[in-house]
Amino acid sequence: MEPIKKPIAARRTPKWLTKNEQNALLREVRSHGSKRDYANILLQLRAGLRVHEACDC
Repeated sequence: MEPIKKPIAARRTPKWLTKNEQNALLREVRSHGSKRDYANILLQLRAGLRVHEACDC
């Protein structure tokens, strides 16, 4: 009997916001959020936080 081969696992690539999506997010937070919210989002965007990392909070 031959050993069973493990199937290849599909790897999901990380998803980042496009520049347009980033700008739209910043506009919304700037107009409807506090300065703290804006600073938090800006820090996350500049630090390279990915979408799934922000959503896991």
